[in-house]
Amino acid sequence: MEIIKSRTLSGFMELLPKKQARLEKMMQIGSLMNPENNIHSYKLLARCGRGAYGNVYIAEDTVGRIFALKTIEKSAAADREVAGLQHYVQGNSSENLIRIFHIEETPDFLYYTMELADDLNPGNKDPEHYIPATLDNIMAREKRLSPEKILRIAAELLHGL
Repeated sequence: MEIIKSRTLSGFMELLPKKQARLEKMMQIGSLMNPENNIHSYKLLARCGRGAYGNVYIAEDTVGRIFALKTIEKSAAADREVAGLQHYVQGNSSENLIRIFHIEETPDFLYYTMELADDLNPGNKDPEHYIPATLDNIMAREKRLSPEKILRIAAELLHGL
């Protein structure tokens, strides 16, 4: 048992410098994405979620328009996200799909702005209490969907595709 612990600790110690460097880079990028900071001309108001490869924020531009702004650390995942965005933007003409407005790359990360999903809190004006109407959030709130609602959601998705 001691040998296994020793090997595990040894392996962990070998990985530590790599993990430390990654953590430092994430902290550096994170400070650029702190809701008290701006990303270029966008003021980050609140973090509202996490996508497959990065964080999503509620952001306001210089003329007061509100967007969702997603940030992605430069990596192979970012390359996949860009490829997916290019494909998505070319075929996105449905009102049932969120529109992408702006995509920009910085030396450390890329970001893009898009429409906010509907808010599950009707009439909410506080970014801190925004709950995006994603399928995951709808399922968490309603626990079980009626067959009619499932058919409506499926029809909207198919129309979007």
